[in-house]
Amino acid sequence: MVELLIAITLVAALSTGMLMAIRSSLITMEKINGRLESNRRVLGLQQIVSRQIGGVIPLTGGCALQGSPQSLRLVTTYSVNEGARGFPRVVAFALVPDPEGGLQLIENEYPYTGPNACGGGAADPASALVLAGHLVAARFSYHEPQRPNSPALGNWMAVWNEPVLPSAVRIDTEPLKAIASNLPALTVNAAIHITKLPVLQYIDEK
Repeated sequence: MVELLIAITLVAALSTGMLMAIRSSLITMEKINGRLESNRRVLGLQQIVSRQIGGVIPLTGGCALQGSPQSLRLVTTYSVNEGARGFPRVVAFALVPDPEGGLQLIENEYPYTGPNACGGGAADPASALVLAGHLVAARFSYHEPQRPNSPALGNWMAVWNEPVLPSAVRIDTEPLKAIASNLPALTVNAAIHITKLPVLQYIDEK
């Protein structure tokens, strides 16, 4: 009986240890999966925003791209729902208060129906795509293109309302609680490879 009790006690102790080890492993795996999913979402949103900015359409009247440190509006060929199918969309990025604290970076998009569509369509948090939340701050910057008669490569500007497009757009965000193993909330450096000036008439347009 004594030997049987000792054996049962040892088996119970080993079983308890194994169950605790399995539980700990499952909790760790769940946390890792959550971080990976969050990182995948950030990468996916970075690609979407980069394609939207890179697909900007040069338009006259300064309608193609208008930006400030807290907002950005542009006309692009890339849509979140339809992809790069060539249908122009007006995309408006903005910073709004986050209900859970801090700020949210959101975007709204709607069809481009002409120059009159550029000034409308204010950012609507209720129907917007949330790009990043729980932010301390976020900032848009615009890199001016190289001037024909200037050797300078251009500077980063806080505001963009020029008739020509910038050579790149940068979005910097700072999360409330940074986790070392996670990617930044959203950091985008999108180059714009359009050099055509909408204010000039080219030979192929005559």
